[in-house]
Amino acid sequence: MKLTSMNPAARAEHLPKPPISFSPGWLKRALMPAVPFTDAYGLKGAWAQLAKAAPISWKTVSLAPPGWDERPENLHIAVLADLHLGSHTDDADRLVKIVQTVNGRRPDLVLLLGDYVNMQPFGGGRIPPSVIAAILEGLQAPLGTHAVLGNHDYDYGRERIVGAFDAARINVLENRAHRISTHKGDFTLFGLADTSRGPQMLSNLLAGSNPDMPGIIMAHDPASFTHVPSGPYLTVAGHTHGGQIRLPRIGALTNSSKAPLKWTSGHVVERDRHLYVSNGIGTSLIPFRLGCPPEVNFIHLGGAGGL
Repeated sequence: MKLTSMNPAARAEHLPKPPISFSPGWLKRALMPAVPFTDAYGLKGAWAQLAKAAPISWKTVSLAPPGWDERPENLHIAVLADLHLGSHTDDADRLVKIVQTVNGRRPDLVLLLGDYVNMQPFGGGRIPPSVIAAILEGLQAPLGTHAVLGNHDYDYGRERIVGAFDAARINVLENRAHRISTHKGDFTLFGLADTSRGPQMLSNLLAGSNPDMPGIIMAHDPASFTHVPSGPYLTVAGHTHGGQIRLPRIGALTNSSKAPLKWTSGHVVERDRHLYVSNGIGTSLIPFRLGCPPEVNFIHLGGAGGL
């Protein structure tokens, strides 16, 4: 029988098998969970007892980078990074409670810093983007909820994530600037595409904006801070999970980034440039942290001082 007369499935059985490719990313692709996800509740099954999340740390800091230090009133920002929703047991209910607590703090602005889906290669918890976005839609802030995408979101599928966020009225910024006007003063949000997805357009975005206007640069990976020039900017990032495992007296062994280890967590100042890196909420690869608890960050940005 000729191959051309067979149905596609039968033809595939008779065609020569392509060699296995061991190019970079082969193992990642082999272990990657199938998409789209359909488990609205993120059930963990037999993994439930081993995948319980550590208590959230609610971390508040006051920052006054150049350009922001002359503001007479602070801008109150809530930062949520690296949800990886479904990486832990009962993660959907956990995120609902996080949203309620954030709303109780009454932020002016909410920033979401990427990696919303759970791409762990085992343990279930495959919560679809539509459910994640529906929970995040409950966030309340007068200046809106704004997001960038992380590497896991691109692995899952950019269009599905952006579509779900658009439906939830969450503003996704990919190499795009968004000016915000407020009685506390105008500023610009700059949202960068993830470093793993080709060139970032920060220089073009900054060139098209008022150089004297304060700005917030949203990045998933702190490696983007390498390209931030001096100026009235605060860069916020996630991705590192604070190292996820930090050993006593040693600290993080890796941050899964091209960023130096000293940029793994917290407030970083270099040559009068300011970066803040969140430990994030979820986990990747394994549902376990050591020495760096999950956190939601509240940044009081400006020169007014105090919290």
